Amino acid sequence: MELEEIRNDILREMYSEAEPGLDFDHLLENSDGYDEKWFENHHLSKDRQNEIFEKHCEKHDVTSSERSSLSWTFFLDLGPRYTKKEDGDGELVDDE
Repeated sequence: MELEEIRNDILREMYSEAEPGLDFDHLLENSDGYDEKWFENHHLSKDRQNEIFEKHCEKHDVTSSERSSLSWTFFLDLGPRYTKKEDGDGELVDDE
């Protein structure tokens, strides 16, 4: 399987579970209809993102080099933002 296909499978699963959810295939087919920073509107816990990422990497025997490339894509570019939670002052902060 091509790395791009693995990436898209991971993103499909992440965005299907994100809040709010997103049809990633629709985004791929209609990217002009989305804001430039569309990914900032969707949240999923860091732990769950890591679980999904690892599951797909193991399933496809992704090499360490490919894993590194994929991780940049998810955690810095296209992946959902981490789930927001309230801090002690009632402010929403990233769930790290």
